[in-house]
Amino acid sequence: MLAEIDAEVLWLALIDAEWLALTEIDAEFWLLDAEAEALWLALIDADWLALAEIDAEFWLLDAEAEALWLALTDAEVL
Repeated sequence: MLAEIDAEVLWLALIDAEWLALTEIDAEFWLLDAEAEALWLALIDADWLALAEIDAEFWLLDAEAEALWLALTDAEVL
């Protein structure tokens, strides 16, 4: 009877240890998943930022080209 109780206690301890290990693995998985998602969002933000900077640079160059064109046109008219 004592050996049976010890075996049951040991079995319950092993089950608890397995659940604890699974919980830790699950928590680690979700943490890694959250870190991967955060990295992905940071990369997307970086892409959008880079595209916005390229777009701003394009419009700046376009405005400079237009100003130069108008200056040349005005010079030809004069």
